[in-house]
Amino acid sequence: MPSSSGPILKDRTFFYASVNILKVPSEQFYLRDVPIERMRTGDFSQLLGLPDPITITDPLTGELFPNNTIPAGRINPVSQRVNDLYLPVPNRGGPEDLSNNFGFTRNRARPRWAGR
Repeated sequence: MPSSSGPILKDRTFFYASVNILKVPSEQFYLRDVPIERMRTGDFSQLLGLPDPITITDPLTGELFPNNTIPAGRINPVSQRVNDLYLPVPNRGGPEDLSNNFGFTRNRARPRWAGR
């Protein structure tokens, strides 16, 4: 515990200060949704089987993609690379689970400060 003290005015006024720093471990488990492997390649057909089906529309023609699958030639390679670099692959559940399919724990020590 670092501290410091000393006179302000000789034999009249003094100061004293101390700091106590305590690092408290903190851990929390998070669940997130990430695209499954089929979605990373443009196959969104699984979304048609949901209670409220989701359809993928071709932005150039306004028509629905057949079987909710975007052709490989229509996927931008830069976008694909960004997805590969920044979106993790699922690590929980089965290969077809759409929700809560990525879990991680963030470990960090949070400092607690007390000063006098």
